[in-house]
Amino acid sequence: MAMALIANVATYYFFVKGTQLLTSGIAGVISGTIPLMTALLAVLTLPTEKLTRRKRLGLVLGLIGVVFVSHFESSFSSTIGDELIGAGFILLGSFCIALGIVYVNKLITPLKMSALPLAAYQTLFASFLLIIVTPTQGIEAIWGHSQALLAIVLGLGLLGTGFAFVMYYFVIDRLGAVTASSVFYIPPVVALLIGAVIRQEAVSLIQALGTFTIIAGIYLVRDGGKRVIRAGKGFQY
Repeated sequence: MAMALIANVATYYFFVKGTQLLTSGIAGVISGTIPLMTALLAVLTLPTEKLTRRKRLGLVLGLIGVVFVSHFESSFSSTIGDELIGAGFILLGSFCIALGIVYVNKLITPLKMSALPLAAYQTLFASFLLIIVTPTQGIEAIWGHSQALLAIVLGLGLLGTGFAFVMYYFVIDRLGAVTASSVFYIPPVVALLIGAVIRQEAVSLIQALGTFTIIAGIYLVRDGGKRVIRAGKGFQY
């Protein structure tokens, strides 16, 4: 229930409110603070998480890469007041994700449950909470638009929430809070590649540089890619 409230209900609400007031590029840059917030929370609450010099460098490089990859040519999409409010919502959503990662690492991972049921329970509880508080006015506009319906059910529901949270629990269990949070540097790169391949959008030199910077940052956060050996539940890696 706590993860449903933190990582689903609150996070999605804050991100949607924020992106209504900002361009996607600016929102992406601000959400790039997730690994930094996670690192701070983990160091304060998880004695097993050590923020080494290598990890700090990796986190900073990842954030710089997100700035490079994001599109700035359209700047902000609203007034200065709305920009600040939008930035505040994105920061709140980013904090909720960071809090969720640390919460899972501290209290849920020790239960040794499979990632699939954990993701299923979390999303079911989140759906229950949202049904209680969400007004249904205007929902017919979604049902009447096939592309929007498919985007919500398949894109945001099945892939962006269901499958994503299965991988979320899987990664946190195996890599720890700080290292797992570095994957949140990847979405801007994926969005850039999708735009280039599917929409034939041009990729600038600085965006390509940002992509390599993000990859380097994630590598460093993993402490140089050291191999981890761990046994449990019949598996070893």
